[in-house]
Amino acid sequence: MRSFMITLLACSVTMSALALLYMASALLLSKRYTERSRYYAWLIIVIGLIIPFRPQFSNAIVSINIPSETTASAIQAGNETRIAVAYRIAWWQIAATVWLTGVIVSIAYHAIKHYRFVKMTRRWSCNITDEQTLALFASLKEEMGITRRIDLYVCPCVDSPMMIGYARPQIFLPTAELTRDEKSFILKHELVHYKRKDLLYKYLVLAATAIHWFNPVVYLMAKAIDLLSELSCDAEVIRSADSYTRQRYSETIIGVVKFQSKLRTALSTNFYGGKKDMKNRISSIMDASRKKAGIVIAGFLLLLTIGIGTAFAES
Repeated sequence: MRSFMITLLACSVTMSALALLYMASALLLSKRYTERSRYYAWLIIVIGLIIPFRPQFSNAIVSINIPSETTASAIQAGNETRIAVAYRIAWWQIAATVWLTGVIVSIAYHAIKHYRFVKMTRRWSCNITDEQTLALFASLKEEMGITRRIDLYVCPCVDSPMMIGYARPQIFLPTAELTRDEKSFILKHELVHYKRKDLLYKYLVLAATAIHWFNPVVYLMAKAIDLLSELSCDAEVIRSADSYTRQRYSETIIGVVKFQSKLRTALSTNFYGGKKDMKNRISSIMDASRKKAGIVIAGFLLLLTIGIGTAFAES
């Protein structure tokens, strides 16, 4: 456990530095690479945080000296010399206890919050029976090649469109009046989330934040990933669209501002991310310039993730 705590702390520090570097270069990368590629590049850092172990070499750049947790003293008793070993509570034992408690509390908090949210939606939501909406939804699913059943509800407790449930996907719409175009944009947006398995991605991000709950950088990372999730989803919805369609989609998002939902969980999609991110989303939607796939970004982050870990070794 002592070795694991050293590895975990080293991983948290090094991956935080990499995450901060990636966030700092976001503006520069956004001008050249697609939102989708930048979104999935984060997955390398997330997995790097979940799996802290890296290949180790004896000639590492930084050698971490781990002190022994026991002390030994010689005791003279007549003609015999006895070795008495005194055990003391080492720092890593305290750190491991605090860390594990934090992990359990973090997971329990999100699990309870999600359970309460699901329970509330089951109580107050009702199936959408409007034939035009159902026909539109079925048409969008067929267009996107989705055959799995996805339940569609309207819920007065949900002020912003969202999707929950990886095993049993459910899309919730607010009770606000929406035009056919607005419904089309919103439903397609949520179906893109489903098709890309973004809820599974959110599970991984939640696991990373739970493991590194003591590190404030992971919360900044989670927020950055959440925004890129929406940006990349937007880009997919209006891909190859003309300027008028992009404008209508932007107006739909702006219209959702007044319906910002305060009731949500970390395991749900969120059509509206916040006023602070609105400017970035609208600028991204209206940007019709061609951008590159981010294979170079993914490769660079992968090399750094592995390379930084191998720079540390225990001694």
